[in-house]
Amino acid sequence: MAWNNPNRRLGCVTVCLLSALGACGQTQPTQYPYGPDSERHPGVPEGTVQKFRFTSPHIFEGTERDGAVYIPAQYDGKEPACVMVFQDGIGYLGDKGAWRIPIVFDNLINQKLMPITVGVFLNPGELPCPTADNPHAKRINRSFEYDTPDDRYVRFLLEEALPYVEKTYNLNLTRDGNSRAICGSSSGGICAFNAAWQRPNEFRRVISTIGSFTQLHGGGNNIPAMIRQTEPLPIRVFLEDGDKDLDNFAGDWPLANREMGAALHFQGYDYQLVFHEGGHSGSHGGPFLPDMLKFIWKDYPKPIPLPQPDMTKPHGLVMDVIEPGEGWKPVTEKYTTIDCLCADGAGNVCFGAVGNILKIEAGSGKVVTFAQDLWSPIQMGFGPDGVLYALTYANGQPETKLLAVTPGAPPKTIIDKELYASGLCIRRDGSIYLGEPGLGRMTYLSPDRRTTQQFNGPDGGFKGMIFDVPEGQLITRNFFYPFIGISRIEADGSLGHFEPFYSDYADRPIYPLPGISHGPSGLAMDREGRLYAASGMGIQIFSTQGGVIGILRNPTYELGQPCTGITFGGAKFDTLYAVCGDKIYARRLRATGANTLQPPAPATNPH
Repeated sequence: MAWNNPNRRLGCVTVCLLSALGACGQTQPTQYPYGPDSERHPGVPEGTVQKFRFTSPHIFEGTERDGAVYIPAQYDGKEPACVMVFQDGIGYLGDKGAWRIPIVFDNLINQKLMPITVGVFLNPGELPCPTADNPHAKRINRSFEYDTPDDRYVRFLLEEALPYVEKTYNLNLTRDGNSRAICGSSSGGICAFNAAWQRPNEFRRVISTIGSFTQLHGGGNNIPAMIRQTEPLPIRVFLEDGDKDLDNFAGDWPLANREMGAALHFQGYDYQLVFHEGGHSGSHGGPFLPDMLKFIWKDYPKPIPLPQPDMTKPHGLVMDVIEPGEGWKPVTEKYTTIDCLCADGAGNVCFGAVGNILKIEAGSGKVVTFAQDLWSPIQMGFGPDGVLYALTYANGQPETKLLAVTPGAPPKTIIDKELYASGLCIRRDGSIYLGEPGLGRMTYLSPDRRTTQQFNGPDGGFKGMIFDVPEGQLITRNFFYPFIGISRIEADGSLGHFEPFYSDYADRPIYPLPGISHGPSGLAMDREGRLYAASGMGIQIFSTQGGVIGILRNPTYELGQPCTGITFGGAKFDTLYAVCGDKIYARRLRATGANTLQPPAPATNPH
């Protein structure tokens, strides 16, 4: 069944179903009729549906859920089959239900309007309580799994559920995100979008009906803003809602879906937003689902291209920073550990790796040895004298020491007593600040190294430290809490007037799973005064006013690896280097990094 498109506004299609009288604008029925794609037809090969019970071994540990798999009649296993996942999955089955997916798949696959696709249907998890007398004493995991905008659920799909289905039913399933789709309704709708948002290399085709892009569990209402601020991703989205959908404590569903549509339009995504008359039900989404499937699978197997925002209007922010055609590229081999990044005045980038300090040459990109046999460097920075200052652990002890490192000469110890520092920052005048989060204090060394002061830290701990462009403020990443603060540097070198100034997107989950970073760690600054903060969800870019104005995807976002350290470098200081997993990556930007060895530049307001 097709819809009429009488008007468009920001890509939003307002649907008016033609009545029997052919009049548009009359009162519409609550239940829309189903079209021929949702009905059985003689001669159309029918796929099979098999149900199962699945227990999550790790990510939602111990939860149990009902599931099912649809295998099309045309599947022969010779080539990897496309995959489509459905949240609240069992409700999508049944020939007389609201959605009728097996019938719709049979028809569309037969008409070659979608590829040969295995459907995976998963209900939300429940955790039974074996000691309770009441059989209903169980944890209901639906909102936690579906409404929380982190990567847990998509990891559950990729690491547990899909491998189980493939192995149990001896299927050959695709690993290509362009050949994977995901669908859900209500909380399942935001879940479907979030899965593709978190892993666009794994899921690129999304259907959300009556999607709950609201504040039900952990900030789903923030997704439209993140779409606007994050560099565009190659995903295609169909959003559907009822014009009388919910309006309650968590938000306004029609308004939230309009916000989603406006954000996708702003960033140039290939999407549709369709409103039908109705409330929070599948009575309108179900009959129109065949058309939604045709939209997300159109032109397959042609890859979904990157969105192209309209740059003729004031777009700005992340698109102003991105250099078209320039993506992340690995610039090192694999290392067991990569501890820290910093750049010298020529743009050469140094990093710690397995007790050594290595250097990426700005001109050739070649990795050479800078210094050897240092014990685990944890923070480094170049002073205006061209000397590399490195914080290292002292022979495996919890104490740290500060070294001055010059190639070809033994390192010189600057401080080696009663120091428990993990943060280091060097001013243009040569003074050094060392953050000691375990003691909640800061150690200050004067430029001539004759004065050492210790004073209470502004926020109790320092995971990352950097100066603003005029070097009148010290920016600190709190070691214990997910915020970035700023303090004024007083005349005697002490810090004052602290504020948790930068309003970042805190990484999720709050209790991190293995391999997930919590909160920004590495920090970098460009010469316009924009702050760059490495984090699990991406490299967040802040204006001088403290708000997020852009998010660069991590180099290995498709693997879910956090970015742990960043610095500007390269011959023109227009290349951002990032530690992600066991490699360092580089990406040229339309921004120039600030550097201690360069002349000061006035901070601007890059709004």
